[in-house]
Amino acid sequence: MPDICIFSPQIIGGVVSAAMGGIIGFYSAACISNRNARAIAAAKLRASFAPAQAEIFRAQCIGEHDLREFFDTAFLEHTAAIEEFSPFVSNSDMAKYQQARDDYQKTIYANDALGDAKLRWDSGKVVNEHGDEPLVFLDVIEQKISNILNFSKPKNCFFKLA
Repeated sequence: MPDICIFSPQIIGGVVSAAMGGIIGFYSAACISNRNARAIAAAKLRASFAPAQAEIFRAQCIGEHDLREFFDTAFLEHTAAIEEFSPFVSNSDMAKYQQARDDYQKTIYANDALGDAKLRWDSGKVVNEHGDEPLVFLDVIEQKISNILNFSKPKNCFFKLA
């Protein structure tokens, strides 16, 4: 009968190889699953803002500036998509993401540093922080939406491509 030692190099090598294969398989599956879930949430986020971007573009082309009724109906969908995507924002970017969300909400509804929301909707203009040249309110909204959507760009699991 052959003399088999439990600590032989072949057995240790096989156990180490099996463990490494299991670890690599687990992290690969987790990465793919996370990437797919993030892609779905990013698609929902972008899709929720697509009508708003189209309305802004149309309004800019024809010179209309009062889209308050549109944003009143779309706001809940935007907020839901923003919250649904938030688990996929990295911890290092979470404060910036929350700031972008808050800036968007304040621009649409609240009284903030840019002035009264109703006045902005009625006039179509907004005074910038420095008080000089008025900005087109739709351009400001478009920038706030863009700031949120920048977080939905694809990310890699283990390394970044240039």
